[in-house]
Amino acid sequence: MPTPEEHPSAASDHPSRTRWLVAGTTALVVGALVVGGFWVTRDGPSDPNEAQASAQERGRAVLTDASWVLSDFEDDPEYGGELEYNSEDGELAVHWRLAEDYDDYVADRQDIGPAATLDVLGKESLMWAYDDEDHTVIRPVEGGFTLEIRVMGLPRAAFVDLLSQLRLVSRAEFEAQLPEHAVLPSERPEAIAEILSDVPAPVGFDASSVTTSELMRLRVIDDVTVAVTCAWVEEYAGAVAAGDEARVTKAREAAGTAHSWSALEETEDDGGANLVWEYTDQIADGVSGQELQRMVEEAPDALGCA
Repeated sequence: MPTPEEHPSAASDHPSRTRWLVAGTTALVVGALVVGGFWVTRDGPSDPNEAQASAQERGRAVLTDASWVLSDFEDDPEYGGELEYNSEDGELAVHWRLAEDYDDYVADRQDIGPAATLDVLGKESLMWAYDDEDHTVIRPVEGGFTLEIRVMGLPRAAFVDLLSQLRLVSRAEFEAQLPEHAVLPSERPEAIAEILSDVPAPVGFDASSVTTSELMRLRVIDDVTVAVTCAWVEEYAGAVAAGDEARVTKAREAAGTAHSWSALEETEDDGGANLVWEYTDQIADGVSGQELQRMVEEAPDALGCA
């Protein structure tokens, strides 16, 4: 079970990230259609049985106010997920976490001070104020999840009003409202293949071994290109250790192409490409001795190699 983070930051509880709301995040709205305040870009469940099942597992929540722009989204099957919205007035994050985490998060937020109670989507919920324009509320478990909604930049009355514009949804309904550039689980194999289309990989590298639970394309690119980079670090180090000059040359030449991998052009401004280039550049330069040893030792933590 993930441990709640310190409440002043109340960041996202995905173990690989420490963000709550990303200031200045570029709104990812290309190709999306807003209808009645909802993101409508994909088809929802068409099977009546699926629709009934979806109704029973509605534990996620979306905002129906079209003046708030969706800027970030994720849904991890192991930890839950989040949506982040931005407007001219403030920033809002909706988190859904596993039911088993409810007590831990309530206990953590109680360090802020006494909780007020208010109705959120039909359930009495607990609200705390970090300050006059920064509030968070935790809703009891429904559909397997507990919700926490935090808004920065609005006074209490506006915060409470905004809570009334949330809507409970199932995972299928949540996915149906994501913009077209989101990468759904069913689309990941095709997306991974497309990202790797101009990326050389070592012999034996299996694209199906790349694991990612990300929905945002930029993060899928990060996961895929990091996986290939990890494979080249291992291949290059193995080739050097074996004294196989042909393999060494091949690894250096392949790593030297990293600055032209088309997918990384999308992540350069986001910073994701820089980490890949840090390691591929070392391989391309033919590091050896202590520098090679340092690279091999640091790569698992820095890149997240298996």
